[in-house]
Amino acid sequence: DVSLNSTMHVGGVVTMDDNLLVVKDVSLNSKLFVKEDVSLNSTMHVGGVVTMDDNLLVVKDVSLNSKLFVAKDVSLNSTMHVGGVVTMDDNLLVVKDVSLNSKLFVAKDVSLNSTMHVGGVVTMDDNLLVVKDVSLNSKLFVAKDVSLNSTMHVGGVVTMDDNLLVVKDVSL
Repeated sequence: DVSLNSTMHVGGVVTMDDNLLVVKDVSLNSKLFVKEDVSLNSTMHVGGVVTMDDNLLVVKDVSLNSKLFVAKDVSLNSTMHVGGVVTMDDNLLVVKDVSLNSKLFVAKDVSLNSTMHVGGVVTMDDNLLVVKDVSLNSKLFVAKDVSLNSTMHVGGVVTMDDNLLVVKDVSL
């Protein structure tokens, strides 16, 4: 055993063939270079910025008690679980399919620049406003009244299985 009750200055390389056990604090006034693995069996506190020139590999869970800021791209190669609200200050770009196993609530406008396919029933609690043409490739079923505030053009045959009630004049 070596006992040192004062400062030790090493002007060269220190090599250890076994573990280094530090009982109290260690203060580094310069860089620490580690050639191989570092194992921490307790909490590590960093009071400043951590910079990495290569990848960070985390084998188990990571817990953040504050915000995570990412200045560049994030790549997830597996499932991401979010237990709270996700807020975005910019656009969300999705390159492949999105699957929702629950409802999607949208508080503001939705803009679709391509085809929308609905495999089930579409229910609306308010009006449907169509600014341009609507094309139906199958039947249109209406359970209640239809109100037309402009001209309706029919390019084919109109067939009715019940009565036609006209309240005002008809011009043929």
